[in-house]
Amino acid sequence: MHDGFKYVPVVDQDSCTGCATCVEACDHGCLHMVWSYATLVRPHDCGSEGACATACPEDAIHMEWVGMDECGERGQWRVDSPHSAVPEPHTMWSAIKRAFVR
Repeated sequence: MHDGFKYVPVVDQDSCTGCATCVEACDHGCLHMVWSYATLVRPHDCGSEGACATACPEDAIHMEWVGMDECGERGQWRVDSPHSAVPEPHTMWSAIKRAFVR
């Protein structure tokens, strides 16, 4: 294992069809459907098994070593804590701005 890095799913939103098969395959509840796309919302809880990538019928998910401080920069956004619930749609803009506007 790499220090400060974790093997996590990275979702290609251009290929994701929103079928939620990966969400159902994730035993740790790390993936959620957000705005019709699979989204890694709890990267710190990911078990790194890759069940989500294997289950994806569109091959829209691949596993990648990602610096844990980068997790919000991989096409996803960070919530206030890795254990936070997925924010409601009306609060999403704040979460997106925190991750992408620096």
